[in-house]
Amino acid sequence: MNTKKTPRLFTRLGMLHLLKNEIPQAIVEFRKALLLDPTNLIALQKLANLFTLGGEHKEALKYYEKAISLSKDDLELRCGLAGCLEANEKNAESLAAYEMIQKQKPDYEMIEFHLSRVHLKLSHLDDAKKFYAEAIKRYPDDPDVKAFGTDIQEKSEKAENMSKKDSDLSVETGDKKERKSRKKK
Repeated sequence: MNTKKTPRLFTRLGMLHLLKNEIPQAIVEFRKALLLDPTNLIALQKLANLFTLGGEHKEALKYYEKAISLSKDDLELRCGLAGCLEANEKNAESLAAYEMIQKQKPDYEMIEFHLSRVHLKLSHLDDAKKFYAEAIKRYPDDPDVKAFGTDIQEKSEKAENMSKKDSDLSVETGDKKERKSRKKK
C-alpha cells in the first residue's frame, strides 16, 4: 500500500482534525502541507482563519498575505485580510482592503458595516455615519449593525463636546487678549 505523504494528504488530515475540533493537530497538518507545497491555498486559508479565530492576528496576517498573493481576486480572502489588518490596528491598510472589495463587488455582504467600523476607528466620522446609514438600511435586524449605532452616537457626542470646548476655549482666550490690549492702552 502506497502511503506517500503529499500536500493533499496533509491538507485532508488537517480538515479531519478540524471536523473533530482538534485545532492544534489541524494546524500541524496544514503546516506540513505548506512545507511540501508553500502555494497550497487551502492550507494557507485554513491557517489564516484558525489563527484569526484564536486571536493570533499577527500570525494570521502572514498566511492571509501569502494567500492573497496567490489569489488576488478572492474576495473572501481579501475580507479576511482586511479584518486581520483591522485587528492588528493597521486601519488605513484595512480600509484600503475593504474599499477594494467594495469596488470589485459593491453588494458584498456587510461591506458597508466594515467600512463604517474602520472609518470610525480612523476618526472619519462623516464617512462612518454614511456607511452606517447604508448598513442599517441593508441589515436592519443584524444585532452587530444595530449595536454599532451606539458607538457612532458616542463618538459623535465626543466630537461635538470637543468642538464646543475648543470653541469655548478660543472665546475665552480671545477675551483675555482683548483685556490685555485694553490694559496696555
